[in-house]
Amino acid sequence: MILLETCALSATAGPGSAEQKTLYENLNLKVHAGENWAVLGPNGCGKTTLLHTLAGLVEPESGAIKLCDKPIKSWPHKKRAQQIGILFQQEETLFPASVFETVLTGRHPYIMARGLQALLDWEDSEDFAIAEQALKDVGLLSMKNRSITTLSGGEWRRVMIAALLAQKTNINLYDEISNHLDLNHQQKLLKLISKQVENKNRANIFVLQDINQALRYCEFGLLLFDNGQHIMGSLHEIISEGTLAELYHCPFTVLEHKLGNIFLPA
Repeated sequence: MILLETCALSATAGPGSAEQKTLYENLNLKVHAGENWAVLGPNGCGKTTLLHTLAGLVEPESGAIKLCDKPIKSWPHKKRAQQIGILFQQEETLFPASVFETVLTGRHPYIMARGLQALLDWEDSEDFAIAEQALKDVGLLSMKNRSITTLSGGEWRRVMIAALLAQKTNINLYDEISNHLDLNHQQKLLKLISKQVENKNRANIFVLQDINQALRYCEFGLLLFDNGQHIMGSLHEIISEGTLAELYHCPFTVLEHKLGNIFLPA
């Protein structure tokens, strides 16, 4: 089943200016249920722009996006938020709140759909249970009553991941999920999230900087080059020393390991 699809999608940076640059063009991406995708590429190649476009937050310059076989524009905002969620590269809040209250924001698309009584009662016992489980998944349940203003950068990042997990969407977009996370939490959360698509009507798309994390936790990949070109397919088929050297403009070497090949800048 195709959960998310693009048809001839194109984008440029600085349109109309002398510095106009093609990010990607004629992008035809099909994300099926049960798949983990990695988006790789150098700075400024359009990775974040693509994720925001796929989420329906940015209008594509040309082309179309389908969410569960329907044009993404045709989805009401609340219904769309029940289907697709995004973790932004950087997130800030201007309002003091507890960790638990922040994670509960992931349940708002469902509260609004329950009718007048829900608007009066707000979250119910199911919402509380889902939020607590999400906090447990990211290892922050014991901090549920802490103010978010007292958190470290890595703890705040895990709260944002928990809010997205509580949203219970079929398609999750993660923009550099590893930001601020130590190695232990990077591995734990990537393993947890990548396994969530198994035997379920779900899919993940990760923008990652670590090639080896992509190879370990994702089966499919989209490589965005800084000249507007792209390659997509099975990660283990499209990743090579030569391709990575062209993608990042530096030489690579490969080391053989029991977990699979490891690619390092040479």
